[in-house]
Amino acid sequence: MKNKKNGTKRIQVEAYDGGNPSRSSYLIVNITVLDSNDNPPIFENTSYEIHVLEGENVGETLIKLCARDADKGLNGLVEYRFTDETTQKYGHLFKINKSTGQISTVQALDFETQQSMTLNVLATDQGVSGSLSSQATVLVNVKDVNDNVPEIKVNYQTRVIENVTNVNNSYTKNNFNSGETALRLNLNGPNSDVNGYSSLVDFEHLSKDFQLKQMYQTEFKIVTARKFDREVSGKERVIILCRDNGRMPTSSSATIDVTILDKNDNPPIFSQTHYRASVKEGATHGATVLQVSATDRDEGDNARVLYELKSTESSESNELISIDSNSGLITVAVESVELEDSDHFEYTVVAKNLGTPVKSSNAKLTLQILNSQDEMPAFSLDVYRFSVEENLDAVTPVGKVELISNNKHLIKHSLFYLVSNGCSNNATEFFLTELPFKAEKHSGKIYTKKSLDREMQNNYLLNVMAVQDRHVAPQIACTTVEVKVQDSNDNPPIFTFPTTDNNVAYFSVDDFPGFAVAKLSAVDYDSGKNAQIRFAIESGNEDDLFTLDPTSGMVVL
Repeated sequence: MKNKKNGTKRIQVEAYDGGNPSRSSYLIVNITVLDSNDNPPIFENTSYEIHVLEGENVGETLIKLCARDADKGLNGLVEYRFTDETTQKYGHLFKINKSTGQISTVQALDFETQQSMTLNVLATDQGVSGSLSSQATVLVNVKDVNDNVPEIKVNYQTRVIENVTNVNNSYTKNNFNSGETALRLNLNGPNSDVNGYSSLVDFEHLSKDFQLKQMYQTEFKIVTARKFDREVSGKERVIILCRDNGRMPTSSSATIDVTILDKNDNPPIFSQTHYRASVKEGATHGATVLQVSATDRDEGDNARVLYELKSTESSESNELISIDSNSGLITVAVESVELEDSDHFEYTVVAKNLGTPVKSSNAKLTLQILNSQDEMPAFSLDVYRFSVEENLDAVTPVGKVELISNNKHLIKHSLFYLVSNGCSNNATEFFLTELPFKAEKHSGKIYTKKSLDREMQNNYLLNVMAVQDRHVAPQIACTTVEVKVQDSNDNPPIFTFPTTDNNVAYFSVDDFPGFAVAKLSAVDYDSGKNAQIRFAIESGNEDDLFTLDPTSGMVVL
């Protein structure tokens, strides 16, 4: 007997005898059909598919499953659970209500970790004599949300050689070939392809110096767009901004310092084009005559200077003095200097660097042999070093040079002149200097001729010449003056981010506190503490949604 809907049967039983007429009676018998657990729970569907956005609120119901059992009582009471395999693999992500069949999340789902998961669900009755069950599968597809910023990876630090003709110049590791990659970038990000990548490059004030060229979908290279001069700037800065194509785009930036490598494109330059020196008759071997100096704007071996001395006259004059090839110090080379037929000699001083190819320059040296009874005044120092602050008015005192001699009369009648191209007997050259300084001819005091700007030039190398105003052929003493221009805080910081053309930062409503929204950057053309920059929020943050690191410029949610 089957347990039908009402689970009962009604039977009418009749008893009758054999008389004539026959007599009978009847009885109504009610039969209750007891249930046996012969029906398993049946799901409405054997498989389900749902789509869930990553990062959805934890605990929200994703789907409610339903399975029905035709039996009664405990035989028809259904409970739900995951299979052991599903619990082991995904029990940390999902849970199921055993009574209602509702599946919900235990923690937020992450598309970048796993895009789809199959959950096997069992529906089991509570039969007393043995339970029955059935299974359904739920395919959970995690949909991507644009919650990851593009990641810019720089493959290697870049260096480029100055003053090359090819605008695609690059220097990577030990490779000097031009036209290759100056810098390679990989744009990595765990978001799905639907969000994609769209690189937008903002070079700030260096936009004309470099070009960004795409190699593959997420790989780019940076090449030079012009020739560089290391002597003007030894480093260039490239600012890269990458923004993806998500519905709510995210972006990131990278700051890359490009080192400009030196090329031997500058010859050594003498501090004077014409040196004049004198040595007394009777001076002995090793006595100092003069020290010449040449500087090279390059660096390394390209800037290392060696000196040579060549006589333009007889071999006798060539043996009279010698020069130290490293220091430029010229000394007496003979046992004793003798005044003979000639009292002056002409030499050529050569300065050459150790670059490839070698570059060199020449200066003229006139050497006068003085009678032993003459005495030439000399400056108290070979090099004077003074400093003066920028932006001061003209006629600001810089320093004072002084002569020393046993003959005070010669010092009293000495005149001082500031020259830019070496000492000379031609007095008309004394007044042709274009330097922003002047020397008071009777005292040796040096003043500014105009206001100085450290950012235009921070160091000056001058020559001061002293002559005897009562001599027909004035005797000459020379010295070098180095003037360092000190910084005054005359330049405000200039933002490189944000700027007028680039002043937007992006973040999502799903971002948590501590998320880095943007990094502010600025430059200051002063030096020292005057160039140290601190950041602060002046307005617009009344709700205290953001914090700003005053040193790094990082804006944090």
